[in-house]
Amino acid sequence: MTDFYQILGVERFATASQIKAAYRSLVKIWHPDINADGTAKFRQITEANAVLSDSKKRKEYDSKLSANEKSGIKASERYSVQKAKFDISVTEFLDRLSPKDKQIAKSLLKTAERLSAIKTQAHFGKVLAQVNADSQEKITELKRKLQKQSRD
Repeated sequence: MTDFYQILGVERFATASQIKAAYRSLVKIWHPDINADGTAKFRQITEANAVLSDSKKRKEYDSKLSANEKSGIKASERYSVQKAKFDISVTEFLDRLSPKDKQIAKSLLKTAERLSAIKTQAHFGKVLAQVNADSQEKITELKRKLQKQSRD
């Protein structure tokens, strides 16, 4: 079962105004008009908001979620408020860049996210060390490109 609280980055007993504020913050990041790669995430955020902002739907959802938790099904790791704040900061940073620099920075961020996902899945020290080396190499390469673009 999808954890709508996790998607919006709010606690389970969040108020309606906290849910609304979280939704608005996330929409600024993931709306398809702003983030072309955000369509799927935007749909999740919209669905979560539709359920959690309607008291009847939320009550029904909470009872299903509680039943799942009692049966041993745990919600995945919370999409934290800190992550949402970081995403907003990144968006604000990207807005200040030129189109060329923005493209390079987005490429850097996507690569870092992919490498981070691989890193969290790595269970052995050797694999983790290789991923770290690859990520550092890629990040260094992308930083050089960004610096070169900035000079041009």
